[in-house]
Amino acid sequence: MRGSDAKIDLLAIDNLSDRLSEIIDWAIRIKNDEEALYDFKPLDGMTIGSIYEKPSTRTRVSFEVGVSRLGGQPLTLLAGDIQLGTSETIADTAAVLSRYTDCLTYRCFGHDDVAELAKNSTVPVINALSDMHHPCQAAADMMTIVENSDKMNGHVAWIGDGNNVLHDLVLGCAILGYDIVFATPQGFDPDESVISRALEISKKTGSKIKGVNDPKEAVRGGRRDIHGRFCFYGGRAFGWEDEGVRWISGKRRVGLEC
Repeated sequence: MRGSDAKIDLLAIDNLSDRLSEIIDWAIRIKNDEEALYDFKPLDGMTIGSIYEKPSTRTRVSFEVGVSRLGGQPLTLLAGDIQLGTSETIADTAAVLSRYTDCLTYRCFGHDDVAELAKNSTVPVINALSDMHHPCQAAADMMTIVENSDKMNGHVAWIGDGNNVLHDLVLGCAILGYDIVFATPQGFDPDESVISRALEISKKTGSKIKGVNDPKEAVRGGRRDIHGRFCFYGGRAFGWEDEGVRWISGKRRVGLEC
């Protein structure tokens, strides 16, 4: 936050590679012991500005409630509330908001925009969604996986297009050492540079990462023991949803809907 020696931005989940496990463990403890929040107010006296180019339900509510419970003051800025993209550039907006806030979140379209905001801001910037990354979604997903790790005897499976959510899910699995198989339609593969980053991380953690084009292969993986696999859906537009649901129907799974 403001005044720290080194500003840390969260533009993709691997920006937290060294601390993700610690953060998730902390979040699980807080979730299961709400009384701890009465005395734990790390954002006390801080204002957290949240810029939304795109409308949101869960992202906006979770940021506002979360910041408030941690002692901070949430400041929501919708696209029509500020001059961003009209009479002021991203750099101008970063300079102005850095003077008034202690941290910024930005839900935008192009990833270059949140990167530009971070570059020109003197306070930390959190990517609340861009077309390339969705680190907050991935952190929540990885928290669910960790919470249910005792039910897992297999890998994490993704069914859908190679989008921003998949990018950070693969990175998150690599960081925490979970194997993942993702099934994407041909022509809708994830970004190669992101997968390369995940593979580099996996060399240290032992995570296995595999991409296929068959949804059944992602879920089944040729193994008999498929109890506790996690299935993520993003494949409605490709006619995959019914096929994937039929396959996991009646099986014991922990499912996350995207």
